[in-house]
Amino acid sequence: MIPGEDGAKRAVSGQLVKVLTHRRDDRGMTLEGFASRCVRRGEVHELVTTDHTEAAAGARIDRVGFLGFVEIGCGGVIDRGDEVWAGGGRVGTVLGFDACHFPNHYNILITVPEPLTGPQLGLAPEAEVRFEQRAEERSPGASMNPRINLAELEPAAYQAMVGLEQYLASSPLPAPLRELVKLRASQLNGCSFCVELHRHQAGNGGETDERLSSLVRWRASPCFSAAERAALALTEAATRLGTEGVPDAVWDEAAAHFDDRQLAALVMTVATVNAWNRIAVSTGLVAKPAGGFREHTEPQGTHLT
Repeated sequence: MIPGEDGAKRAVSGQLVKVLTHRRDDRGMTLEGFASRCVRRGEVHELVTTDHTEAAAGARIDRVGFLGFVEIGCGGVIDRGDEVWAGGGRVGTVLGFDACHFPNHYNILITVPEPLTGPQLGLAPEAEVRFEQRAEERSPGASMNPRINLAELEPAAYQAMVGLEQYLASSPLPAPLRELVKLRASQLNGCSFCVELHRHQAGNGGETDERLSSLVRWRASPCFSAAERAALALTEAATRLGTEGVPDAVWDEAAAHFDDRQLAALVMTVATVNAWNRIAVSTGLVAKPAGGFREHTEPQGTHLT
């Protein structure tokens, strides 16, 4: 983005068509001089993660992890600094482009703390990929308000949702685990408002940056306990609801770590946050700056769950 020239833009989105599984420490990619690229519907480009941060033209990129190939479904402009989301989780930000395979495709380089592969992020073919402008770079005139205000239009329904939150707050499921579950479901659903909200709340509750950053790849991270892994697996299965629904093996693993009341609270936590995600995404609610979340007592149609 060029300050003073670039305004708001729509997101570029697509689907993963092939997952890649390897890393290299000597790849030798070369960063192109341009900071943005126009991409068209139907094009296929490669997603590559790196811990390099140098954005100068000609910079050599060696340490990389390969995520896969994305087919663009909604074209547009990808800029350096755009946030990259894949499979519902935030991956990192666009560093730039390598053209060693052009005109077949570009390598879209994504800055991350440590190079990651597709399996490490739990990616699979058909996973949604999005390139979104960072909230702070949207034009000052861009709306930060929802399309409609549910709290004012349907106060009884909104208060019913608040009632669910009040139940969860007194449920036997530990509060730190509830926040991890809410954050992971929000990542999967691509709800930027809820992702920022629950990351903010989890941090206030004592969660470390390392654990929060690792949540999107919790299966490959040593940061989570067996009980947390069981809860996160159930959260993902109940949020995605694939052809198998929630497999018996996933449920049985959760049941090995939680009693029936805790399992009931876990199911209700997943159901409630999925409802909030769908409300926020449908009404166009976007993330507020840090510390700018409103309490339930303000009838503004937002939530602090």
